[in-house]
Amino acid sequence: MTFINTLFLAVAFAPFNLAAPSLSKINSRVAGGDLAQLGEFPFLVAPELNGEQWCTGTLLNAYTVLTAGHCTITIRPENVTVRAGSTQLHSGGIVSHITEFKIHPLYRPTVGQYDVAVWHLGVPIQLSETISYGKLVAQGYDPPEGLKATVAGWGNTIPDQPVQGSEELRWTNVPIVSRQECNRYGQTTANELCAGGEEGKGSCPGDSGGPIWNAETGEVMGTVHAGGGCGEIGVPILYTNLGTMSDWSTRSDQAGMEVLVLGLCRTGTNAMKTALEELGYDRGKGVFHMFTLFEDLSEIETWNRALDAKYKGIGSPLSEDEWKGLLQDYSAGTDLLCAIFVDELIATYPDAKIILTTRSADSWYRSVMSTIYPARHHGFVYTTYHKLFKTRYGLTEKMFNIFWEYFFYDNFPKFGKQVYNAHNKYVRAIAHPDRFLEFEVGDGWEPLCEFLKKDVPEKPWPKINDTATFQKNFSQKQKRILSIALDASLAVLPVLAIASWKWTTIKKVTNW
Repeated sequence: MTFINTLFLAVAFAPFNLAAPSLSKINSRVAGGDLAQLGEFPFLVAPELNGEQWCTGTLLNAYTVLTAGHCTITIRPENVTVRAGSTQLHSGGIVSHITEFKIHPLYRPTVGQYDVAVWHLGVPIQLSETISYGKLVAQGYDPPEGLKATVAGWGNTIPDQPVQGSEELRWTNVPIVSRQECNRYGQTTANELCAGGEEGKGSCPGDSGGPIWNAETGEVMGTVHAGGGCGEIGVPILYTNLGTMSDWSTRSDQAGMEVLVLGLCRTGTNAMKTALEELGYDRGKGVFHMFTLFEDLSEIETWNRALDAKYKGIGSPLSEDEWKGLLQDYSAGTDLLCAIFVDELIATYPDAKIILTTRSADSWYRSVMSTIYPARHHGFVYTTYHKLFKTRYGLTEKMFNIFWEYFFYDNFPKFGKQVYNAHNKYVRAIAHPDRFLEFEVGDGWEPLCEFLKKDVPEKPWPKINDTATFQKNFSQKQKRILSIALDASLAVLPVLAIASWKWTTIKKVTNW
């Protein structure tokens, strides 16, 4: 039987057995390790499943954890949390929850290869003095025999003992073992690498998903896959080799953002969102649009932080990893926020195709002055209501304020066309000509599909949120809000009348 069959099925596959052992029996850790100092290994995270320790992970960016496929295949995302920025297993640092995960498409539990997965976090884990993001080795990298590597984790410190996980993070160095030596215990492939087997130190069975990294460069070379020695002399530990799949791990830890639509709002951005999703850009949450924030408020804080840094000089700009984490669930992006962060998005996604949605400056100006400008500047009841009750629209008010005050110098009627023309000119100049399409409202499917190499759909071009539709919807919302305010007033007036009568009576009785 192969190395994988003997070790992986005996150890790593245990959680999938109908008679699976308790969590404590499958979650041992580094044997023979030294205590880690706070911040020494800042990219390690400690996952918990229903409050109990479960595998180990590497934080790749603010929203993504890399771990093992066999740590993922039996769990439900809502039952898992991860702790970062702490050497303690159950305390300190920052805790986030898992929203979804992706397992390598070639992973099969009964075979064991491609044993890698990424978890997406619901609350971002930002960089700090005790938190950083792990860097993966380049695709094709294969560590040489004898290279000093490092492993770390929580749990057993003595091999072959009942599992009593350590509350403190421990680490140790292990040497990379040649495949020839590793094959003494069973056949391995290029998708695996071996390490340890000396000095009674190494990962234990259950330290699954945790990283092994180059002790000199800090680059993560693999994840704990299976083992039987737990640091026993002469028995190496098997790791998933990220050098053969780091491309997949990198692609899966970010949005991919294949298309960036960088035209300003009121240039058909909502129709473009619908069109792109129709053409297959519907992975995850599909195409990012300003309206997306109204559906998922969890991203607003990060966007506001980016706006503060860029336009107010408050705080630090988002890093490339933070941009990738913020947009990891989207295939493409369009509308206001994408147009505001042209430089940042192109730098983060240099290979993305760029579309500049346009219309004549006069037509665009009239559209804005007939829709979002009066809604922002003259919809007093509308804006007051949303601010007062902290609705979805109210929570995005800061974004719109920056848009009008900084992007258009707080005087859209005077500077609107000038800024619009300058923005379009800049996008044309910065975009790579081989990956650039200028798309005017009304062009339809043909030029877009030719640019993206997609088949032309047998349906009309979507017509969404045009001026007439916007005005109608806004008017209806205004009326609905006024109706709510009127109903509230009618409910409050009798109470005020009774209170006034009571107060008058008390004054008369007490001669106040």
